[in-house]
Amino acid sequence: MVTSGIFHEKSVSFALAAIEIYNKPNFAQRSEVFSILLINAWEALLKGKLLLDNSENLESLYIPISSGGFKTNRAGAPMTLELIGCARRIGLPDVVLKNLTAIIEVRDNSIHFVNSESVDYLVFTLGVACLKNYHRLCKEWFGDSIDQYNFYIFPLGFVYNFKSLKLLELEKEEEAIQNILKRITNHQREVNSGPYEFNCEIEVNLKSAKNITHSTDLEISVNSGNTATATIIKDRVIVDSYPLTATDLYKAVKSEIPEIKRNEFFQYIAEKGLKDDRKYSSYLFRNRRQKVSYEQNGTVPKSISSLYNHDCLRLVILDLRSKNAND
Repeated sequence: MVTSGIFHEKSVSFALAAIEIYNKPNFAQRSEVFSILLINAWEALLKGKLLLDNSENLESLYIPISSGGFKTNRAGAPMTLELIGCARRIGLPDVVLKNLTAIIEVRDNSIHFVNSESVDYLVFTLGVACLKNYHRLCKEWFGDSIDQYNFYIFPLGFVYNFKSLKLLELEKEEEAIQNILKRITNHQREVNSGPYEFNCEIEVNLKSAKNITHSTDLEISVNSGNTATATIIKDRVIVDSYPLTATDLYKAVKSEIPEIKRNEFFQYIAEKGLKDDRKYSSYLFRNRRQKVSYEQNGTVPKSISSLYNHDCLRLVILDLRSKNAND
């Protein structure tokens, strides 16, 4: 039986294959193959999410037709939604969708044109952001099962000329590539800041271990001896997966449902038990002692706060809209 878990596993396999290909020291078509595998990973992930949201009902993946039933392929089997269709049905954040659309455009163009420095750079900057978004949503939707892969690591190639998109020389590129670059640059200006990324420009700083700070998303400490060792520092998992405080959640809901009152909102959160529902929230422990106590015996401090994910935001908006419509 096809389940959301199967799609999730398939998705992670595609994503890991994409990273492995990109990480090869000498692979002539790395950008094209990486983008193809990464898009496959996203489509499988989104199909898994649709199944998860629809109680594993396979019909949620099919394309309906106006006469009833579903669209079929040449073999007579039901056709399933492609990536963009899945994304729209799920309500994927606009920034994530724009990032994926840009990678699809680069991928499609790469099949028909010889790659250039500009395309390689686009794949790199869009790919970094795409993997960050993927890791965030994969953890939010399916749990912590991909942490073991150090999934957010993306290889830096020192042969790249790390310059910003606006400095790339458009006049030297094919017209189709020029158009892609212009559209992506425009999207870069339009996208608002938030928990997701459209693209990631590259800035490289080498620091000694004693000067390391927590100002970057990924920090690597390299010792000064003859043998280089690298330590990955990651301590942002909760905030990455559950970026909304209760106040943030209320403000976001208020922007969609202006008539909602603060007391009504927090009463709904309490009645639904969302503060304690691990599918939608995570406790914000004040210290390690509280966390260890909870892990050992389930003791939750009375005054503890929770952080919430975007699934919670979507749930609250849908529920309260439905409730208000019926009142």
